[in-house]
Order: sequence, then structure tokens, then C-alpha cells
Amino acid sequence: MAVAALLLLCALPMQGSLKTTVEAALTAPAGGRVLELYYEIPRSSLVFLKNGDGYEARYRCRVQALGRAREPLAGRVWDRELRVDDYARTVRSDSAETGVLTMSIPDSATLVSVEVVDLSSERRATGRLELGPVLPLRGVQQKVRRRDHSDL
Repeated sequence: MAVAALLLLCALPMQGSLKTTVEAALTAPAGGRVLELYYEIPRSSLVFLKNGDGYEARYRCRVQALGRAREPLAGRVWDRELRVDDYARTVRSDSAETGVLTMSIPDSATLVSVEVVDLSSERRATGRLELGPVLPLRGVQQKVRRRDHSDL
């Protein structure tokens, strides 16, 4: 069974007019790094439009991995839709749209840029995550010193 090392787990500070919470987990399974972004958008922050017999909100999540010179190395875009049957479900403050975005990140990436956009209102939230270098852990041994407690 392969085990992935957890390199990073943190909340991503998001700024902008679309209330969004994002938490990031960066793991290193064999063969590269994988970024998982767990997001939450309150339904009351999204604009729902009447569509047939229900209401629909559409939003886009864009993630881009950048190199040291801020050159794009990898990126992905996810378009999502949320449908509800009645209007009351669009404005409930205790209800949120949640999801997970997963993508491979090159070892040379030093920055991840995240953008979430409500496609009906164009309101957006953006965040950045600085990545440190990947340090190999092979051959590292932890030395434990024993204390002599005979003088106690």
C-alpha cells in the first residue's frame, strides 16, 4: 500500500467580493505532488437565476501553479452548477456549496493561484498559496539523546 506524505495543510486567505472559504492540502504520493482544495461558498453569496421549474447558480474555480519567475506550469478550470427547486433554498444562511478540487502540481511550482467566480454576478474571490521547495527525506535519521537521570 502506497502512503502519501502530507507536506502542507492550511487555510488559504481569500480576498474579494464573493465570500469563499478554501483549505489546502498538499501531499506527495510516489511520482509527484497533489494539491487538494476544499472549498465552501455560502448559498446566500451566489446569485441564483430562474431556470425552468427551479433556480440555478453557476460558478467557476480556476487553479494555476506558477514557477519561480511566475510562469504558468499547470492549471485547471472547473465549471460547476447548483440547482435548487424553490427560492427559499437559495438564500438560506445555514446552507453552503462545498467541493474538492484536485490537481497535480509540478515539483518546480512555487506559487498556487486560486480564483472562484460567480458566473452570474462576476463577483470573485482570489487567493495565493506560497509553496516551499520539496526537500528529499531519504537518508535522514533522527538521533535521540538519552539523558542520564542517575543524579536526580
